[in-house]
Amino acid sequence: MPGAEHMLIDYLAHVRRRWWDFLVRELMGIQPPAYGPTSTLVDPELLAELFA
Repeated sequence: MPGAEHMLIDYLAHVRRRWWDFLVRELMGIQPPAYGPTSTLVDPELLAELFA
């Protein structure tokens, strides 16, 4: 598993994602979406309220 050290924490999520990517590529014939963190817009005033 890429990026894993000695303990495999939440390896099932990785396996499910890889399996889903395979199905999308092979059955639908399209490239699966890229995974990774996305930017989230947060209102500064709401953020101030959360941490006030």
